[in-house]
Amino acid sequence: MPRCTKVVELIDSLGFGELQRLTGMPLHALARLKDKP
Repeated sequence: MPRCTKVVELIDSLGFGELQRLTGMPLHALARLKDKP
């Protein structure tokens, strides 16, 4: 399974806020990850 799909699934299951707290990444960076094909 490609890594980016895993990221999207994580974002979908955890939500942006939780993922941001876990990773320390800014929301716009996470949004960019999710938008990548």
